[in-house]
Amino acid sequence: MTWPFENDTSAAVKAFAVRSLKVSRKKNSLIVAAVLIITFLLTLVLSAGNIFVSAQRTESLRLIGTTAETTLSNPTEGQKELLRSSTLAKHVGMELYFGTIKDTGSRIGISYIDVAEWEWHRFPLVRNFVGQFPKKENEIMAALWLLEDIGIKEPELGMVVSVTYFDRDNAVHSQEFILSGYFEDNSYIRSGGRGNLYVSPAFAMSVDKMSETLYMDLTGSNKENALQQLAAELRLQSGQSLTLSPAYESAGKVSWITIGFLVVIIVLSGYLFIYSFFYFSVSKDVQMYGELITIGATKKQIKRIMYYQIRRLLIRGTLIGGTAGFIGAYAILPYFINIFFDGQINIGFVSVIVGTVVSIALSSLVVYISCNKPVKMLASMQPINTIRYENYSNIKYTKIPGIKSYVLDMAWRNLCRRRKNAIMLIVSFTLGCTAFLAISLFYESIDPKQYVDRYYQYDIEVTDESGEGTTITKNMLTQINGLSGIEKIDVIERQRIFIEYDEDIFQEYLMDFQRKTSLDISSYDRKTLSEQFWNYVYSLPEKYAEDDEPGAAYLSEEYAEILPIGTVFSIKVSQVAAYTVHVAGYIDVEDSLPAGGMAPVLYLSDATKNSIGGEDSIFQIGIMCAAGQDNEVLTEIESILPTGGVKIESKAAWEEKLSSNMSIFYIALGGLSIFLLFNSILNFINTMYSSLQERSAEFKTLSNVGMTERQIKAMLRHEGTIYTMIIASLVTLIACVGAKLLFGGISGIAPYAEFHFPIMQLLGIVGLVGIICMGVPGVMYKKMKP
Repeated sequence: MTWPFENDTSAAVKAFAVRSLKVSRKKNSLIVAAVLIITFLLTLVLSAGNIFVSAQRTESLRLIGTTAETTLSNPTEGQKELLRSSTLAKHVGMELYFGTIKDTGSRIGISYIDVAEWEWHRFPLVRNFVGQFPKKENEIMAALWLLEDIGIKEPELGMVVSVTYFDRDNAVHSQEFILSGYFEDNSYIRSGGRGNLYVSPAFAMSVDKMSETLYMDLTGSNKENALQQLAAELRLQSGQSLTLSPAYESAGKVSWITIGFLVVIIVLSGYLFIYSFFYFSVSKDVQMYGELITIGATKKQIKRIMYYQIRRLLIRGTLIGGTAGFIGAYAILPYFINIFFDGQINIGFVSVIVGTVVSIALSSLVVYISCNKPVKMLASMQPINTIRYENYSNIKYTKIPGIKSYVLDMAWRNLCRRRKNAIMLIVSFTLGCTAFLAISLFYESIDPKQYVDRYYQYDIEVTDESGEGTTITKNMLTQINGLSGIEKIDVIERQRIFIEYDEDIFQEYLMDFQRKTSLDISSYDRKTLSEQFWNYVYSLPEKYAEDDEPGAAYLSEEYAEILPIGTVFSIKVSQVAAYTVHVAGYIDVEDSLPAGGMAPVLYLSDATKNSIGGEDSIFQIGIMCAAGQDNEVLTEIESILPTGGVKIESKAAWEEKLSSNMSIFYIALGGLSIFLLFNSILNFINTMYSSLQERSAEFKTLSNVGMTERQIKAMLRHEGTIYTMIIASLVTLIACVGAKLLFGGISGIAPYAEFHFPIMQLLGIVGLVGIICMGVPGVMYKKMKP
């Protein structure tokens, strides 16, 4: 800005700045390249973080089945009226529940959702929707997994779907519906195979409802506070509660910590490179700017010249880097993100735009902060000071005890009097090496083999998915046992049991069940609860069987607070012969097996399981194969088992698929780590070269007073040795201390990760640091020598 009382010298300032840019094209191209790469990497990392966190939340919401932030069961007319006018709630949708379908174990029901609930909360989560929302009284729509569960494997629009269901009075109704739409969703995974067929508004008006649930979003950014205020406003009655959906509770925290770590590394690396490069560039041009000051250039004009150049370079770098990053986010990120989410996530245009804009702003901030101090230093110098300017400080230094070599002592003295230069080099190189080791740790810890070993105990797993327990017969098991190439077979059997419902014991459990499944059970009477309070009982895994006392029952550890050890209740097989059991312990959530009904899944000791009687069915077969026999055994098993109702999974096939998917991901990680390391090496070489050029007169003086060329090279080698010792020590210390902390973030993203300290990479980094630090100064000096 030019004040009215000032001479307008903007044309002269601009002309000088442009001329200066043309003279220093090589130097400026390096700054533009640095800004370009920083902007490009930040765009990719920030876009990836935004998309990844959003994808994690979307996956969580898909398991729940609705994007609603909270629900209210069986609202009164007064509460409905309050919600319509409330400023705390928005996007209020409704679901009416009418009954359960016969022969589905109360897992599948019939309900109506209004258009608001479908458009705001359900439709954004479904995939491959075909057809339309039901309108006529006899129209219905459903998820594909649900249609398959009731026997429709190949649905077609307009086909007849026969449904027999129980209403609120337990009366049986049979009706034929026309399929108006179907879609894919994942809600059955979390709900244990529970869901509803969706009927039309016309049907909902003609039938008495069993229960009603409202789904809604909360206004404002503080969801917990809005939830509390809304609960007070609605005056909740007995059996009603408002809780925040689990998908919105601290979603993406670990992912953002990891992304934040990468952003900090990139920003710091870029700052150190640009600062050191610009600082030495200014140091070389001090005399030229001193001449401008001598002929009358003001402090403000010097700053304008410098900042004009900075802006020109910044615009070039950020525009090119931002554009490349934006294109890369669309071309590369979809592949990487969908490796983790099985190809189900769409890359949002807004997410990439936000990542690009933030990266450009961060890059601009880094450049201005990097250049601010050198510009101020140059503008504030007096003409006489520019003539005798030297880029070092005459400060006291601590002599290393026991040094007898004058050359080594001079090397140490040089580092101390150029302390700022030395610190910048050490920090820059240490950051680059640390980033390389951090990404190496990520690379080493995430391995497809670790994934399949964690989630697949056996080489081949055969699971009955029919829910009836009749698909895998004893005869089939006998045939599988007779196959060659099998070393071990484990069979998991289960049977259906009923748990006698006791409100004092299971009330809190049912509230938790309702929150997890979004199934409204507040209107169920005691008879209905008793009929539907069933689940499967499995044999207790060997690692938990500390004793075999009769009556010992184990639950999943997620119920430890709700159903504590010592809780006593009764179980029945086929509604007869009650047997009393007590909670004796808990198994890990990852060892839990699939549920079926509303009651908790039980794991019984052998003594207890034999006592309750009943007939077990084969649920799962785990097969360990001889080395190299997986494919042959898999082919034989597929020929024995039926084509439907059975899921066959092969560890080898999954490992091959994951390895193929993640190969490019590993290449990208390797490229990023090598870039960060190369950036620090380039910064070291550039800074060292600029430093040696500044000291060229000093070297001549040393030669004139009798110091040989061999001694000068030895002095430079000693300086490199000191750099090596400091950098290697810092990198080793940070690696040892930070590895476990970083692995905590990695395991949050990939729970199957295993800690592998990158010892070989650390040794390689230390060796590389030694070669660069001790070799570069000598090579540079040799090139400088006339």
